[in-house]
Amino acid sequence: MQASPLPGFRPTIKQALPQIIADRLTVVSNIPELVATAKSEHPLLPLLIPTFYQSESELENSTPQKSAPFIKAEISRVIPRLQAVAKDVEAALEAGSAALRERALERILNNLLKLQAQLPGLGLEAPAIKRWQPILEHWYKVIDLELKQQQVQSQGELLNPFSYVRYLLSTANSSVLICLTTPSPCKSCCPNWCAVTP
Repeated sequence: MQASPLPGFRPTIKQALPQIIADRLTVVSNIPELVATAKSEHPLLPLLIPTFYQSESELENSTPQKSAPFIKAEISRVIPRLQAVAKDVEAALEAGSAALRERALERILNNLLKLQAQLPGLGLEAPAIKRWQPILEHWYKVIDLELKQQQVQSQGELLNPFSYVRYLLSTANSSVLICLTTPSPCKSCCPNWCAVTP
């Protein structure tokens, strides 16, 4: 439709495209669908906005005039950020432990909240903010649900077990100092240390 020779379609497409994309991103219901929105294998988005789904070599060889008339500024400002969120979620779920996945998802949720607050600063008008705000809120819920599943899987697993109990081998007298209350086991800052000889 974007390649239609009829010039009358172009303004209509340009006006409708942000809402079509927003509607498509709002129906994301789980993490695999969310991650798929950043991939060129997505069934619809690469057809609607191919500029954002091209590889670097394709971008170098393409002419910007073909797709530029159909891309409104709001799409150029929001879609790359949403793709970054989807890629971050994919990277977070590839982490080795459930605790690492949990921490990464928490950071992504914080970034989504920041992005919601930044929408007016991106130069978006009120109708555009109303269009993209529900997507961010919906994605927050989808990612939060995944975070809760990761928390169940981790079952209180510590990200770094040595952050609460540290062992320090003392080479001076071959003893082990164990600090149970602070991350730094030294006499000056930790009164609750004890020396255990082997």
